[in-house]
Amino acid sequence: MTSRKLVAYLRGMEPALRAVNLEAPIWRIEEIASYLRISSVRGTYPIVRQPGFPLPIVHGSRNRRWIAEEVKAYFSADKTARTEPIAPLRLIEPKVVAKKKANYYA
Repeated sequence: MTSRKLVAYLRGMEPALRAVNLEAPIWRIEEIASYLRISSVRGTYPIVRQPGFPLPIVHGSRNRRWIAEEVKAYFSADKTARTEPIAPLRLIEPKVVAKKKANYYA
């Protein structure tokens, strides 16, 4: 098999590899986002960092996996976990700094 055929084959498999399966016993962050009906995976990151959220079985910053039953149990026990922000949002006003104009003499 040539490298071009291999690349084409792997690209064809990509949608199947990224498909979300909520029936799987092990979940990726994509399955958690789908379970919570969050359109962006980025919105799931703060949720999986909350205290009390089940620990991943595969650690690291990428490709973490969780046991699906533990995640489902977490959300069935804690209904407010996905509706309340982790910390209260604060609006920060920008500081206005008044600067003196420099006097330049020729």
